Amino acid sequence: MKQNIKFALFGLGIVLCLCACKKDYTAVESPSFEVAVDSTTYSVGKPIIFHFSGTADVITFFSGAPGSEYKFKDRTTVEGTPQMQFTSYRQFGATAATPDTTLKLMISNNFRNVFDVENLKAATWTDISDRAQFSTGTDNTPSGVINLADFNKKDSPVYVAFKYHDFKSAVSQRTWTIKNILVQNKLADSTLATVATSASISWGALDVLNNAKVWSFSSTQIQMAGGAIGTDDNEDWIISQPLFFNRTARAVGVSIRNNPTAVLTDYTFAGYSSPGTYTVSFEAINASKWDNKQVVKEITITVR
Repeated sequence: MKQNIKFALFGLGIVLCLCACKKDYTAVESPSFEVAVDSTTYSVGKPIIFHFSGTADVITFFSGAPGSEYKFKDRTTVEGTPQMQFTSYRQFGATAATPDTTLKLMISNNFRNVFDVENLKAATWTDISDRAQFSTGTDNTPSGVINLADFNKKDSPVYVAFKYHDFKSAVSQRTWTIKNILVQNKLADSTLATVATSASISWGALDVLNNAKVWSFSSTQIQMAGGAIGTDDNEDWIISQPLFFNRTARAVGVSIRNNPTAVLTDYTFAGYSSPGTYTVSFEAINASKWDNKQVVKEITITVR
């Protein structure tokens, strides 16, 4: 009997709790929000003022420029043609005016990201040096655009490496400096989605032969400084962390209102740096801890 009373009281407590929650719940109304602009045609660099009527708890602005297109706010993968470019600088060593074989550009789809000689040799590496132009003594020699489409496998990592191999001789060994690394994905509409840059790419250095000289790297360059005259043979690799060519960053908007009590009647955008047609989007949201409602207002802007 006491057990039954206990269960009954427990059940009654649940019912009362649910009723209380239901009583507290209030549906959120859709934002009453409109956007207007003085003109839909502007010149490059001209500020644009957007005027608002109505209100919303939160308003986010998407300019429509690359990286800020509302239609791509949830996109994390994209199909395209991957490509790479960089600049190089060759110093010291023999003075021949033609490229040599002391530096090679390598690529792999199956390196295990374990930095030892055993795993380096276990991976399949393809020499793609003939796709790039290398310095013969001029600083910042452009590599040209290197097509990497044949290594583009969906959700498969790609490792890019520079292999240095120089020998003991009567002249000093080569020093190579690589800068301005840029890996991009060229999309169907010819826009370029950035995969990695000198500043964002992570490297791992691996010594194979003669650890007296090894690769160094920073956010602006990677460098292999060879040894002096008579230095023993040297082989060193520098390998990128895995790159995923089909992955891309979500489009990002600018929060221009996140305080429901603040009054916002207009917003000034600094303008566009390039001519074109842009779809400007304003995402307006009303929200509570139980509910949220959203509307999106868009305006097409032509920049000449």
